[in-house]
Amino acid sequence: MGDNYAALIEDVARAAATRPAIVWPDGAMAWEELDRRAARCAGGLAARGVRAGDRIAVALPNGWEFVVAFLGGLKLGATVAPINPRLTQHELASITDDLAPALVVTELPEGGDELRARTPIASAALILYTSGSTGQPKGSVFPHEALIEAIDALVVTVLPAVATMFRRVLDSPGFSPARLASLRLALSGAAPCPWELAREWRERTGVRLLRGYGMTELFRPISYLCGDSVERPEAIGRAVPGVDLRVVDEDGAPLTPGEVGELHVWSPARLERYLNAPDGLGALSADGWFATGDLACIGGDGLVSIVGRKKDLILRGGYSVSPAEVEAVLLAHPAVGEAAVVGHPHPELGEDVLAFVALRPQAHVEPEELIAHCASRLAAFKCPRQVRMVPALPRSDTGKVQKWRLA
Repeated sequence: MGDNYAALIEDVARAAATRPAIVWPDGAMAWEELDRRAARCAGGLAARGVRAGDRIAVALPNGWEFVVAFLGGLKLGATVAPINPRLTQHELASITDDLAPALVVTELPEGGDELRARTPIASAALILYTSGSTGQPKGSVFPHEALIEAIDALVVTVLPAVATMFRRVLDSPGFSPARLASLRLALSGAAPCPWELAREWRERTGVRLLRGYGMTELFRPISYLCGDSVERPEAIGRAVPGVDLRVVDEDGAPLTPGEVGELHVWSPARLERYLNAPDGLGALSADGWFATGDLACIGGDGLVSIVGRKKDLILRGGYSVSPAEVEAVLLAHPAVGEAAVVGHPHPELGEDVLAFVALRPQAHVEPEELIAHCASRLAAFKCPRQVRMVPALPRSDTGKVQKWRLA
């Protein structure tokens, strides 16, 4: 039994009643009004038969209605699963079949009494479905405590986005540093952010871009910290306060600083379990450590470098090739905006290295030049033998490159 996250919102609504809680291009909503609408939504859900402990799917666009429905579900004591309304019917059915929700919310429910947050509470707060970039989406179940920990770790006046968005802002014809004058920090997540992009962003905007690492199951456990000025191009930062990290070998034995192995994370904001998994744990150990599936090393200074995905390694003629290493070299070319490297079946080598590249606006380069660029910086066995030009890399709605669509 613990606190209800929605009860914290009620506390804020009492303390800052008339201050804006949500702002959008055509309007704003104060904390008091947001809380009142969420209370009415909770009553509307109850009138439709939703009870504490039930699961609901919220399939609403990004706007104030989504926030109201999310908080309304939590107030009632339901477990809320946000669902992207842009999913196809097939994709939606795949998730709802797994979720088995008491209700799919496609518009705000009306009617019923205003309900205050139920607390203490035993049911989970949130179910987030993984992107499915490596297979069938899985429902990650989070208790209210994890949600509170995750939100408490965030800072204000921050622009969170994926690397593609930062690149497009800089390349936009209407770009102006003056329009970002109120911004304190930028925060990159969901997909790797190249060091060159972070440096260019800071030079042109005057705003620091904190590169970090996380996943659906862990929120954001590693990042450059706003008060830490030490940065390395190949690193993604340190463990945020309250998070522990370890790198282990194939047998699960801890490795020394600088050695490469699988990254394991312990975080108070981690998932509790996977929905409908046979043992509920999946990659989560009994003592709470999460096996990320990423290969990493931790320096003596605590800075973490991601080498690549454990399952993404390309096995080329007896050599192991990290796609992330090859992608970093391609992205260092001034004409390249996006790059993805995958293993391509080869009758003799088993796999060969295949690169997909999307160029920056108005840029031009031949595939042969990019192959030569890689050859000057990488061992021969790591170099792509083919480079295919594409208008853009296929990405999920969270910005992750969907390599399975390329492969």
